[in-house]
Amino acid sequence: MGADPLNRQTSKINTQSKVNGKSFGKEQINMSLPTILSYIISDLQNSPNREAAYQVLDNACLKVDGFKALDVNVFNYKGYQLLATLQMYAEPVAKKLLLANELNVRALPQLIENINIGNEINVLVTHQAGCEDKTLIPYSEVRKQITPNAKTQFLKDIEALASYNLIHKQASRGTDSWLVNPVTGEIHLSSWDALQETNNSQEKRESIQAIKNHLNKP
Repeated sequence: MGADPLNRQTSKINTQSKVNGKSFGKEQINMSLPTILSYIISDLQNSPNREAAYQVLDNACLKVDGFKALDVNVFNYKGYQLLATLQMYAEPVAKKLLLANELNVRALPQLIENINIGNEINVLVTHQAGCEDKTLIPYSEVRKQITPNAKTQFLKDIEALASYNLIHKQASRGTDSWLVNPVTGEIHLSSWDALQETNNSQEKRESIQAIKNHLNKP
């Protein structure tokens, strides 16, 4: 594998999911992928087991310029993140990300692929626009520079998720999971596994209010 070629390839995912009793799903056609990433995804899809999948990812770290490991199971390439995790954890996260994508929630990344490998692990491939050459910045480092429009958009995203009975408990407790896009200035969320389903109206209101309070801190 070499440097990122100029040719591009389109990725598709076909999904039908249900979150909190609400159905959603369609054939989702995503942005064009860097060709080298398409090759990596193809190799992962053809991996028979966990060991083979990690070999693909380790080889990419060694041979592909810009492909790097952020953790033992998290990899990054020009705004794309590959998360390798157990299937039992990956499937619920993938469903919630797909719902967030359909709701146009910009605080969460776009799900590109959910690759099942040997019924052992899944690799979730996501994309965060604006982070092709830069990384997200912790909210605490740039809190005073956040624009009113960025705060409004973030709150709109949180309310959209709550309308579908999803709250991000970690985001309610504090801003450790809040990140800022260095290009767009928008606020994003990490720790997607902290997205939880709830039908409790009070819990949803309290979650939204807690996030408002964090946004309004001087």
